[in-house]
Amino acid sequence: MIRKVIAILSVIVILSTLFCACRNEDTQYNFVKISAAEAKEMLDKGGYVLIDVRKQEEYDEKHIPGCILVTIDKEDVEAFKEAIVKSAPDKNAKTIVYCKAGFRSEIAAKAMCTLGYTDVYDLTEGMDGWTYEVE
Repeated sequence: MIRKVIAILSVIVILSTLFCACRNEDTQYNFVKISAAEAKEMLDKGGYVLIDVRKQEEYDEKHIPGCILVTIDKEDVEAFKEAIVKSAPDKNAKTIVYCKAGFRSEIAAKAMCTLGYTDVYDLTEGMDGWTYEVE
């Protein structure tokens, strides 16, 4: 009986840890961190705006089909804020942002939250973790 209880508690702890690991721990910003597999599933369902925040050269090399390029420079986030409002004006749209490895996309997700975007997802693995179709 004790082993059964320990096993159940272990499963609960593991599941809650996995769930929490997928959520943004910084409650100041309301966005969700997602894996490539989660992003692929979401994109396959449709209804998402996909934003690539890398440089033009990186985008030209390869990108996820259907994305919009809105480059972010970590030294000039204000320029990104101006560009994102023009390129993706619907602040209630379900929006996924990605970069090469997840660093710039997290900056972009935080910036979008400060602008009032309400449904933002950060592809934490970026293109480095994307094993699906590219253009």
